[in-house]
Amino acid sequence: MFSLFSKDKSFGVDVGTQSVKIVELEKDDDQIQLANYAIWSNDVGEVIQEQGENTMSASQISDIIQKMASEADMDMDKVYFALPSFFTFSSVMTVPEMSEEELSETVPLQARKHVPVPIEEVQINWINLGKHARENKLNVLIIAIPNNVVAKYQNIADNLDVDIQGFELDIFSRLRSLNLPAKHTCIVDIGSRSTSVSMVDAEENLRMIRAFDVGGNHITRRLANALEVSMERAELMKIDNGLSGDPGVASVIETVLEKFFRKEVGEMVEEYTDMMNTTIERIELAGGISQMKGLNEFVKQTMGKISSQETIEVQEAKPTQNVEVPDQLSEIFYKEVWQDVSLAIGIALSKYDEV
Repeated sequence: MFSLFSKDKSFGVDVGTQSVKIVELEKDDDQIQLANYAIWSNDVGEVIQEQGENTMSASQISDIIQKMASEADMDMDKVYFALPSFFTFSSVMTVPEMSEEELSETVPLQARKHVPVPIEEVQINWINLGKHARENKLNVLIIAIPNNVVAKYQNIADNLDVDIQGFELDIFSRLRSLNLPAKHTCIVDIGSRSTSVSMVDAEENLRMIRAFDVGGNHITRRLANALEVSMERAELMKIDNGLSGDPGVASVIETVLEKFFRKEVGEMVEEYTDMMNTTIERIELAGGISQMKGLNEFVKQTMGKISSQETIEVQEAKPTQNVEVPDQLSEIFYKEVWQDVSLAIGIALSKYDEV
């Protein structure tokens, strides 16, 4: 029955490497509220999807989502999907200054040089990043999404009998889910099997993004091997100790993270400085591992060893203020749940950007 008081709902779905998250938002007048959420996690070491062959089928994933929605009493008909960065190819290229119309003709041709697979096998998206700080050229961010990835998500939706209202690269969902300061910021989003590192300017415009094959499970595996314990035991040790507990555990974790932050993150920070002629002022740590004990101080000390970044701020990412959480859920949600469902929140929020 039609109701004058029906609420405008939006469903965001984030299918990661080891978990699936669904968020239901509803808009009442001008207020967006968290109405419901569901989280499904696989066993440590078991994969839902990742780049390569080791992945569940569209049918298996849709069965998981269907069960989650049923148990959470979610009546989905249209959904938004956040697309993992590890499925895409991205690169920043420079081209001579030209009009947007000329760019639309030039970029697909130039993209062939930057995408490591046949261009007919991907869908090309691009963002004009504006003038290079040191050259009389334009910076253009290329994002290539494989056709088979798009087809897989369409199969998931078909199996669920829902319409895909939209999908986007997860960094855009992440940006929408955060409360960022007006500073040049590096967002390090550490997942279970991969980590995306993104650079955004003071106006929250994406400038760079890369995905790396390192994550929480990599740390757990190193702990299991070094301490000769099971993956399950190593996971608990990682959570309980982090970087400020047992020295033996902390030492193994430091070995993995220091190399990653000094080399991969450090190189991107320096590249951003050259491209934008300014420095990264802040690092935002996102994803479940961002809550690891001692991580903020460790990253701050590690990045401080890079001479040009001595004053960089390091903080755990903070949630957007655009979503109201019911009082009875607020404390536990922000403490234990938000980092896990933030991508799903971000993609669900995209519906209200369209209005």
